[in-house]
Amino acid sequence: MPRQHHTLRSRPAAAFCGLIFAALLLGGCATKEVRLLDARSRGRTALLEKRYDDAVKYFEAYLADRPARADVLFDLARAYEGMQEISAAREAYTIAYELDPDNPEYIEALAHAMAANGEPDAAISLLEQIATESLRAEAYLRLGRFLLDQGLADEAVQTMETAAALDPSAEPYRALAEAYRKFGDPDRELEALRHVLWFDPDDENAKERVRTLGGVPGPTFARPPLETDLPTP
Repeated sequence: MPRQHHTLRSRPAAAFCGLIFAALLLGGCATKEVRLLDARSRGRTALLEKRYDDAVKYFEAYLADRPARADVLFDLARAYEGMQEISAAREAYTIAYELDPDNPEYIEALAHAMAANGEPDAAISLLEQIATESLRAEAYLRLGRFLLDQGLADEAVQTMETAAALDPSAEPYRALAEAYRKFGDPDRELEALRHVLWFDPDDENAKERVRTLGGVPGPTFARPPLETDLPTP
């Protein structure tokens, strides 16, 4: 009987010890999660306040435990940019992009960081690859705007025309109008604005620009693009 008495008492004791262990384990996990969330929050606040050194420290502390968080890597890259640490920013943007290659914000940020790091040709190659593999208008527009920023006006226009062929809508023609405006071709800018107003007759910015260029954005001004105006995508 004493032996049986001992056994009956040991079972609830063991269960009680197990509960204590589980509680401690869960408490430790909760503490860790709170610490990570705090680091992320403090990093974002520091980034908004342009305290870039502090932001880098908080984001790096977070990534030491969770290295595969693309959004935190993206914020870390932005903090590095604020510190003018362009190579470090380029590296962080690269990892964020590799973790989430379909995120347009990551693609654009990486391309600009590559250019700032002295690699404009590599950036163009990256954007071209994404555009040709996806065959999406937004990818061609991103490439076209980047080419325009690099001073490659003819290439930018060709790329934006491809975007318009893939997606005949107001947005590609807005980009084309912006390109023509940037390198001083008012006649072609007006033509692009005709198409903008065909697809979006309520675009007040386009109407105002037409007036600035001496046009009258009335009912007969807008017209659809002709198929012969555009390249085959």
